[in-house]
Amino acid sequence: MNSFFDLTLKDVVEIFLAGALVFVGASQLIVYSGQLTIMQSDHRPWAAVSGNITASSDLAYGNGNGNLDVKFQIRNYSKTPASGIFATVGAYVNRNAAGLDVALREFCMKAKRGDPITNTEGGIIWPENVAGAERQIVFESPKDALTNVFVMVCVAYKAPDDITVHASGNTFLAVRRDPQSGVSRGLGPGGDLVRQGDIGFGPSLPGYAD
Repeated sequence: MNSFFDLTLKDVVEIFLAGALVFVGASQLIVYSGQLTIMQSDHRPWAAVSGNITASSDLAYGNGNGNLDVKFQIRNYSKTPASGIFATVGAYVNRNAAGLDVALREFCMKAKRGDPITNTEGGIIWPENVAGAERQIVFESPKDALTNVFVMVCVAYKAPDDITVHASGNTFLAVRRDPQSGVSRGLGPGGDLVRQGDIGFGPSLPGYAD
């Protein structure tokens, strides 16, 4: 049996038809360009989510909200140690990704300020090393089948000898596999428990870096 994460072309097409990837375009190119500039710098760190995120619990619904644990890896892509690592996750619930870039930027600004929503990893990630993290997401249950849940992950950090805090952010489209048909779709309205093995995340959408 193929892994759920080995999405077929049909799966990907259906995800795209859900309207989730409306806002890609120029902002994506700008973010990637900025990330490349950071990566090429020898004088400051760059820490960010490495690869995809995965579900580490079942998805349960209650009181109009969904609750899900996710885990991911944070990588220091630079030649400078990254210290004071902050990692936080949140959700953007909308029919498409319009406005997601603004929501992610604001979310990362909160992480840089060390708001109460932010979880602190602390310590240092050395150049080219990774650190694991696990977080719980609580989000408003989608109202209908056309509403999607985008998971936002933001990592705030700084150089050991600098007070300037930087941040990088990524977004992922949450999907669920129908156990009967094997088709992957958006999470849709809340209801029954969704097993961990039936939860996945689509390709990374527009991100943030400073």
